[in-house]
Amino acid sequence: MPAMNEDEDMVYVNEEGPLKHKVALLINNHLFGGYFLALALASYGADIAFVVEAENIEKAKETKDYIEAMGRRCLITYREEFSEATFSQEVIQRTIAEFGRLDIFIDHSFLSTQKPFQENQGNPEQLADKKAHLSATLDTLAAVLNHIVQND
Repeated sequence: MPAMNEDEDMVYVNEEGPLKHKVALLINNHLFGGYFLALALASYGADIAFVVEAENIEKAKETKDYIEAMGRRCLITYREEFSEATFSQEVIQRTIAEFGRLDIFIDHSFLSTQKPFQENQGNPEQLADKKAHLSATLDTLAAVLNHIVQND
């Protein structure tokens, strides 16, 4: 079992975990907690595909090393590789091309990058940004659900 680092406890790995043979797609894991979520899913058996911003390449590579040390597969995709118009379809296609399936979808980018709604009530630009981001999240969710329903 891999250690998170020299000062931390070992990561629990469940060899026959409930997520064995499942693939999780996590979007925008630029918060430290997102990396722990990827590690937690991997520790229960899931292979992980995650999308991060290129500025977080070192943390993404470190997380990938931990996941692979658990005997799981890991795909890192950088958000900047896609246009907003094609993002949903392309990230799903890349995940399926790598792993052959997609079972779990988590997008916490909307919650992790935005200020609370109350702080933005008087700012039309920030509200428009939230609306666009929520729309993109819903488009991705629809594409994921379409794939899962077709392949269930």
